Amino acid sequence: ASGGSENTMFSVSPRNGVVNKLFSATSGDETDGCGCGYEIAFEKKISQPKVLPCSEQLITYYTNNVSGAIFPFVSLTDTLPLGVEIKEVERLHRVATIDTIENKQIITFTIGDFLLGKDSTVLRVEIQENASGVFESQGYIRGLPFGLDTLLTSDDPVSVPFRDPTRLEIVPLSLGL
Repeated sequence: ASGGSENTMFSVSPRNGVVNKLFSATSGDETDGCGCGYEIAFEKKISQPKVLPCSEQLITYYTNNVSGAIFPFVSLTDTLPLGVEIKEVERLHRVATIDTIENKQIITFTIGDFLLGKDSTVLRVEIQENASGVFESQGYIRGLPFGLDTLLTSDDPVSVPFRDPTRLEIVPLSLGL
């Protein structure tokens, strides 16, 4: 249970399932009562972090809900770098619907029931002909309860820092004459 004060520790017998109260202490707020790692992991990965213009790439948003609860109506939004356009949504989270795709660069979708376990959404994007530069961006999830971060930003699974932006380098086409 979470969302309120919790101050009692219990034990559960592995043999017969009997629950016994061990002790009560000063209450904590927004805790799970045992300090367990209940969380939601959120990663954004680009298939090739260094690309050429006029190419297609896949952007995958991975989530892993190990919070112990299902959450209704969680939204995921991402704004892609200039010169990167959404071509198609190849896969969408279970129980999700696309709300908007603005200018082929900003996507928002709602996950009707953010279920336990791993899931993903995959976008096929096109790198535009004149695009170049190094870009860092993050998606974000809104609608989670206070104890799990009401605004959760994506992490780049390729790099070491936690909750850092996903990097994309677009190498310009050059013609040597």
